[in-house]
Amino acid sequence: MRPTLYSLPGLLCNEKVWEHQCECLSDLADIRIPDFRNMDTLDAMADSVLQEAPERFLVAGHSMGVRIAMQILDKAPNRVARLGLLDTGLHPANPGEAEKRQVLIDLATDKGMGEMARQWIPPMVHPDKTADGAFMQCIYDMVESYNVDQFRNQVNALLTRPDARPILARAPRGTLLLCGR
Repeated sequence: MRPTLYSLPGLLCNEKVWEHQCECLSDLADIRIPDFRNMDTLDAMADSVLQEAPERFLVAGHSMGVRIAMQILDKAPNRVARLGLLDTGLHPANPGEAEKRQVLIDLATDKGMGEMARQWIPPMVHPDKTADGAFMQCIYDMVESYNVDQFRNQVNALLTRPDARPILARAPRGTLLLCGR
């Protein structure tokens, strides 16, 4: 029986962020990409995965998806067979983070998700890729598939996140920690 791999997307991301990995790994695992757009806590997101997941499964998280993966690991460490943590941190919300995120929510409310994406995304993308119009448009389209309330929900989940560093000690042997340029 093939293992089940939950690929957990980051803030304002959907299945598109995992497209290439799905193409490469679909022969090896049953890949599931949850949709967290209508949930406002990491616990609710983790619970949604645990409710449908088999007894043992694999987890890969990207950005906010890692925060969800850590909640899954905290709630059910014996169910996580393998773990990949990609491009994230494990610390709780930083001082001033709520105010910075509120600026983005206000921008999305006033000017739309597209305008917010065009200001928010470029500083997070490697400078060599920001000139790639097709690449950037794919990211903008992904962000624009969300509405402001869904954005607010995910920001709330991130702002109320726990310090996940102690949970990392319970990660399965061979856990992948990866950050790209």
